[in-house]
Parts: sequence; structure tokens; C-alpha cells
Amino acid sequence: WSRITAVAKDCIDSLLVITATDRMSAKELLQHPWIKMADREPDGTFEDIEFQQNLSTYLHKKRFRRGVRLIITLNRMIRGAGLEALARQQRRE
Repeated sequence: WSRITAVAKDCIDSLLVITATDRMSAKELLQHPWIKMADREPDGTFEDIEFQQNLSTYLHKKRFRRGVRLIITLNRMIRGAGLEALARQQRRE
């Protein structure tokens, strides 16, 4: 909640009222400043940029993990086939 604006919190608080008569109506919601601000908000907001960075980091980590799993699998196959000595010999060459 620390990154949520006061205007957004006010809107949400107005919607989370138990008594229906005290709760904000749909027409009032459409007139709320936070909803009106959403129409004017430019593309490339901080949240969008942060999301893109997080996605990029996730994809790089995923690719790295896939490579590590491939190496582990290949080493297991070499050991299982009894080809460890041959693999060591090829590494030295």
C-alpha cells in the first residue's frame, strides 16, 4: 500500500463500505478524480517500466536455469552410460 496514491485509497475506501446507501454508486465512481486521472495517465508509467524490468530479469534467470539443468542432465547421462573417463579425456584435449 505504500506505493498507492491517497486518491486511489480514497476511491477504494469509498467502495469498500458495507452499507449500500453509504457506498459510492457507479455514477459517483465514474466522477471520482482517480478514475478521471486514469484516462489522462501517459503510457510508460513507473509501474509499466518496473514490470518490464522484472519480466526481463525473470526471462534471463529462466534461460540461465534451463542451461544449468541441461548441463546437469548431460552429466548424469555421461555417468549413467559409464563414459566419465572418455569425457575427461576429451576435456583435456
